[in-house]
Amino acid sequence: MVDDRDQVRYATASDEKCRELEEIQVDLGEGPCLDSARSNAVLSPTGFGGGSPGAERWPRFAPYAREAGVIAMAAVPLSTSETTVGALNLMNTRYPVVPVTDLRIAQAFTGAAMGCFAHQDQVRGLKRIVGQLEGALFSRVAIEQAKGVLSERFHIPLDEAFSRLRKHARSRNLKLKALATDVAQGLGPAELRL
Repeated sequence: MVDDRDQVRYATASDEKCRELEEIQVDLGEGPCLDSARSNAVLSPTGFGGGSPGAERWPRFAPYAREAGVIAMAAVPLSTSETTVGALNLMNTRYPVVPVTDLRIAQAFTGAAMGCFAHQDQVRGLKRIVGQLEGALFSRVAIEQAKGVLSERFHIPLDEAFSRLRKHARSRNLKLKALATDVAQGLGPAELRL
């Protein structure tokens, strides 16, 4: 997985061997998973034998893969049209290497996973907006109540009450909502409590 600061970390693995290889890729800064995540491209099965494309492309990672018994790896990015959040590794420890059908299944799986990520992100965004709107509504309610209190207390129009409230808050560097809440509750500065 790649976070907002472009830091890479592994999210999960099918077993301990795979987890160790994921961590090694992150530590070395090279490997199939990182290349797929960074390029947002499917990486077809690549071997790790001596002189193989994998051994040449990832010279520091290849020995670890061979030692773990991995003969080839493929990677599929976890991405949408807007962003890439990581990649899924497929590791082979025996022949045949990842068949095309398995690679297509992995692509379908990552597409479904990204649909879930996108939906979750939308829900989080909507919750944030709802929170902001609720905050604005509660602020507005407090301000309207304070305007009513000041209008009644000083026998002034609502516009004048709001002007006094805003002027007082600005001149003393106070938050308008906090001042309005105090005034509405009968608290606040003496000059606004008369």
